[in-house]
Amino acid sequence: MRLAAVPLLLTTLASSVGAVPQQPSSSGDGRVALLRGLERLMVTGEPRDVAHDDGELLQQAVTDAIQHGDTEVERLAVRAASPIVVRTTRLLGTVQSPPALEIVATPILTLPNAIPYQGEIDASVDGERSIPVTEIKSGGRAEVRLDVPFPRVAGMPGFHRVALRARLTFSSRDARVTPWTETRELPSVSYAVYDESSTATNDARAFLFGHLRVSARHFDADLPDVPLARWLDRTLRPRVEKGEPTTHWMAQFCDERTSEAGSRPRAGAVCAVGYFGPSGVIVQLWFRTGRIDVTEEGLVWVPEEPTFQAISMHEGGSDMGRLSNLPTLLNTSAESRARGDVSVTPADIIITGEGTGGSATITLRNQGSVTLRRVLVNIAVAQNPADRGFSRSFVVDVPANGSEDITLPVAFPAGYGVVVAMAMQISEHGTFPGWSSFDPTPEDAVAFRVFNAKGAPPGFVNTIREECGCRGW
Repeated sequence: MRLAAVPLLLTTLASSVGAVPQQPSSSGDGRVALLRGLERLMVTGEPRDVAHDDGELLQQAVTDAIQHGDTEVERLAVRAASPIVVRTTRLLGTVQSPPALEIVATPILTLPNAIPYQGEIDASVDGERSIPVTEIKSGGRAEVRLDVPFPRVAGMPGFHRVALRARLTFSSRDARVTPWTETRELPSVSYAVYDESSTATNDARAFLFGHLRVSARHFDADLPDVPLARWLDRTLRPRVEKGEPTTHWMAQFCDERTSEAGSRPRAGAVCAVGYFGPSGVIVQLWFRTGRIDVTEEGLVWVPEEPTFQAISMHEGGSDMGRLSNLPTLLNTSAESRARGDVSVTPADIIITGEGTGGSATITLRNQGSVTLRRVLVNIAVAQNPADRGFSRSFVVDVPANGSEDITLPVAFPAGYGVVVAMAMQISEHGTFPGWSSFDPTPEDAVAFRVFNAKGAPPGFVNTIREECGCRGW
C-alpha cells in the first residue's frame, strides 16, 4: 500500500474546502450558535484545536461569515482568536516547591485581519488584594510563582484559589483600526500545597499518597490483602537492577489520561498518577483520589475513597487492564504486548440518500484488545480527484474489539462521487504523543467507497484506486 499517497489524495480531494452542510450558518440559529462558540472560545480556550470536530466547524463558519462581511462576527473572532488560558504547573506541590501559574495565549483561529493584543494579568490568592503578576501578549506565554507576590498565603500548606483578570489593549499597524482596551475576567484555578517536613497525614497529601495505605485487594480482588505500597514494592523490586524501586507520584486530573495531548481541565476528578520505568518500560498507574468541584464559593477540593482507574503503558495504550495485570505486563516484551488495531474497509463506508443531499457513515473497527484513544480520522468527499470537494477530520475513541461510527452529510450534484476515509492511531492529537501503540496492520486503515459507480465516467473507480493505493469499490 502506498501510504504516502493517501494524505496527498485527501489534500487533492479537498483542495478547495466547500460549504459543509452541518457547520453553523451565517444567519438565524446558526449565527447565534457561532457567536456562542466564539464567546466560549474566548472564555475557556475551547475548542483548543480547529483542525478537527467542532473546532474545524467553528473555523469554517468564522471564515464564511467574514467573507460575507459580518463585522460583528469578525470583531468577536478577533477578540477570541488567541484566548488566554491559565493553569497551574502542578495540581499539588510542596512548601519547598509550590506550583506556579502557567499562562498561554496560543493563537487558535486563523483570521485575514488578526489584531494582536498586549496587557497584564491580575491575580488574587485566597481573597488577597488583586495585583498585577505578569504581562501577556497574543501568541505569548508566561509563568508566575505566586509565592513571590503573595508570600503570606500562596506557599502555605492547604488548598488555594486564584482569581484572575486580564487587562488588554488591542492595536494594529493599520491606521484605519482604532485601538481599544478591555478587561476580561478569567476562570479561576486552584492548587494544593503540603509541607514535606510535616508528619501530618490529613492534609493535601491524601490526594497524592492516601491510596498507598489502602489494601491492594481493595483495588483488585486477585491481589493480596497488604498495603498497596508494599505490593508495588514487591512487584517492582525484582525488576530494578540496583537500589530501591522508585515511583514518582503526581496529582493530575483523571481526564488527562484520555483527553487530547496538552489539554487540562480546571475542575473534575483528581488522580494520583505513579510514574516508573523498570527495565526501560514506561508505565503510569492511575488512581482516583478525589475531585475539584465548582461551587458558588469557588473551586473546592473533595477527597474520595481511592479507586483504581487504569494502567497506561508505552507501546501499549492508556487502558491496559486490571491492576493485577501489572506483573505480566512488565514481563511481556514490547513486540508481544497487547495493543489496538484500527481498521476501515469499503464495506464500512455506507452512503445513503440522493446525490444532491445524503449522508455517509464510516464505521471504524478496533481489531485489537486495547482501547484506542484519540484516533485521527480524515474523511474526504468529492466528485473526482480534481474536483472542489470538502474534507472533515474527527478525533475519536474506539473500544477494544469494538467499533465507532462517524456520520456526516454529503452531496454529489453530478450524481456520482467518492468518499475516502483514513484512520491514524498515532498523531499530534493523541493523549500521549508517541505512546499509542503503532498500527500492526496499517494497510487496512484507509479505504474508499464510490457513490453511483454506474453513473460515473468509465475508469472512475480504477482512477481513485490508483491514486489512493488502497481498497475500495
